[in-house]
Amino acid sequence: MRKLSIVLLLAWCLAPIAYAANGVYDVVADYSAVGDGTTNNTTAFQNALNQASSDGGGLVTVPTGDFLLSGTISIPANVTLQGVFVAPSRWVEGTVLLTTTGHGSSGATPFITMGDSSGLVGVTVEHPSQTHTNPPVAYPWVVRGNGSHITIKNVLLLRPYQGIDLGTNSGCDYHLVENVYMQSLNKGVMIDQCKGGTMKNIHQWPFYSPDPESPYWPYMENNCYGFWVGDAEDEVGYNLFTIFLKYGMMFDDLGNGEGSGTYTSCYMDIVNVEGIRIEEANTTKGLTFIDCATNARKGCYIASSNSGPINMTAGGFYKHDTDTHIDADGGVITINDCWFCDWADNTSSAPCIDVDAHGVIVSGCHFRIAYASRTKVRLQSNCRAAVVAGNRMQSGANITDNTTSGSDVQIGLNTG
Repeated sequence: MRKLSIVLLLAWCLAPIAYAANGVYDVVADYSAVGDGTTNNTTAFQNALNQASSDGGGLVTVPTGDFLLSGTISIPANVTLQGVFVAPSRWVEGTVLLTTTGHGSSGATPFITMGDSSGLVGVTVEHPSQTHTNPPVAYPWVVRGNGSHITIKNVLLLRPYQGIDLGTNSGCDYHLVENVYMQSLNKGVMIDQCKGGTMKNIHQWPFYSPDPESPYWPYMENNCYGFWVGDAEDEVGYNLFTIFLKYGMMFDDLGNGEGSGTYTSCYMDIVNVEGIRIEEANTTKGLTFIDCATNARKGCYIASSNSGPINMTAGGFYKHDTDTHIDADGGVITINDCWFCDWADNTSSAPCIDVDAHGVIVSGCHFRIAYASRTKVRLQSNCRAAVVAGNRMQSGANITDNTTSGSDVQIGLNTG
């Protein structure tokens, strides 16, 4: 018996070590990754992630350092890749993943693909070969989801051409994207073919190039979509921010159906074209915006292709070379308790709210403008039902009714 015990002990000692019995795998200590900015660590990272998956799931930790990965990596189901940050950084520091994959090709395989219940936490992703030019070099998406219950948290994406894709692959349900900073150059976050997801505290801001003379600025203003949302059933967005982009938020049918959701305390600032653009929303659930604000050439445009209900409550619409704050051509629109501050200019007679949609309610809103006699609400010929009531309209309760015979229009109790 004693000899047998000795044999078993020797066999155990000579067997390959199974890393991380506690479910934690360190890419430096256990897999010899090197954070010197030049060593290619793709294989080391993938080996750690695969081992965690093979052991039933776990946490792959990455310490402070600049880790070059020249290839793509996959985070398997039930595995989290975690850096040192508990909040997103604003600078290239901490756990930095340097990616060169897909240089020059927006359609190449994304840098990181995430499986069911996987996580990406506490890292910065930088593109060291990106050029500071207009146009910049195209790259694939930094992150693409391929499963449900994905978590992306406390992450900085520095100069991604395309940021986070939770729509190309169907079924990225119940995702959580939280505390993410990025300076996306072409696309920020894309959501499609999923339900029940949450986006929270995502700021798209020029973290790499705060100088307005940067060549990135004109490119972003003419090309970049901040949030691009398709068939995202019951998506929730909270504290989403963009600045200096072409579109702050775009809602459309991307080929899989239209979406619905509620967006709260979101601000689309200094947007070159439209703060919020709605091509299509779900015909039953629609889209709701609460305490949201825009500072854009046009605050919100709702296309004639839209047939879903759009609800805006307690929002703020501010001037940025603005003609019209809300231009609604489709669906049924409800605008309650919103603040409209300046539009048009000394030479323009554009209305603040221009409605050619089927129906509209405008109530409890405050209109402030420096120029006298500017139109607050204009109802166009396709509008069949309208209520414009109980609003405070500085410099005159100017409402234009161009609806046709048979329309049900109720206008009253608006103070000038």
